[in-house]
Amino acid sequence: MAPERRAAFATSLKPNYFEWDAVMSGTTPAEQWAEELPRETLLVCDCRTVRPIREIAAVLRRACPGWTYEEIDAGGHMAPLTHPEIVNPIVARFLDSRL
Repeated sequence: MAPERRAAFATSLKPNYFEWDAVMSGTTPAEQWAEELPRETLLVCDCRTVRPIREIAAVLRRACPGWTYEEIDAGGHMAPLTHPEIVNPIVARFLDSRL
């Protein structure tokens, strides 16, 4: 990886530092943490994304059945950044439906 790209990548990972404890040692039942999440939420997931993300999406579907779920078949793990032409219209429709 080029030094500039490596630096940008390292900078983008900084917010994840604060999430590792919750991910690695979380023992809170899904029912409890799901109650704390926003009710009006859109989750967009590429059906061919990496397995951990697909599994997280499946957990969220079970724990938060009132959310809006959109499955796309292109875009990959970083679709909002790499394929805004796919994701942005989905987000816009979701937001417009809340007005």
